[in-house]
Amino acid sequence: LDGLPVLNNLRELELSDNRLATADSISFLGKTTPRLEVLKLGGNQLGTMEMLGVLRELRSLRVVDLFENPVTRVDGYRAEVFKLVRALVV
Repeated sequence: LDGLPVLNNLRELELSDNRLATADSISFLGKTTPRLEVLKLGGNQLGTMEMLGVLRELRSLRVVDLFENPVTRVDGYRAEVFKLVRALVV
């Protein structure tokens, strides 16, 4: 996904099942999708909270799907995601 242009009006992004496994694989999101509201990351290989740090930059984010990512097995991950993304809707 390197080279993705700035998509100012993008509201929803589907990145499920893309073998994303590093912080670099989603680090572009903060700079290229400033109005993103829904981010679907299910079925990837994101394994640590540090990999999700970019979510902090997505100020419009309301929904994030992390289903089937190793990070969902980390103790307290839900509370940490809510700390990263204050506007999440339950």
